[in-house]
Amino acid sequence: MKEKPYLIYALLAFSSDGTRKACHIDFTNNIDKRLGRHRRTRPERLSQLALFDWARLEQAKIAYAALVLVRADPVRVVEIKNQWARLALADGFLMPDFPGLEPEGRDTWYARFPVQAKHWPSQEINLVSVLLENAEKSCPILFL
Repeated sequence: MKEKPYLIYALLAFSSDGTRKACHIDFTNNIDKRLGRHRRTRPERLSQLALFDWARLEQAKIAYAALVLVRADPVRVVEIKNQWARLALADGFLMPDFPGLEPEGRDTWYARFPVQAKHWPSQEINLVSVLLENAEKSCPILFL
């Protein structure tokens, strides 16, 4: 398979009382189109992503963070995305779009993939994340 550049990104939401957090990890090779689709989600309606519904119930705003830009074939990109998802689960994030996955990385589907990083880089992600409504292609990327 041919390698192409992909951006792996996270959508993050934190409960209004700060005790719960949820995320959606995904990848794209057209971030403008993907961000536009996410921004068109209306808070008052059910969305394509369960994260938006979770955020609405928790009265949380959704933030966007560009995690890593990779050049790889689609199979490898999914593996890298899964590594990031496992780190998020281990850090206590809920993943509403994947019911049955539990925090702490206990799900075997995600555990199949090796994790290069040792932890979810919370401080670094906080530095590069922006509210989804303000996100654009030129937002900083955590790891290039």
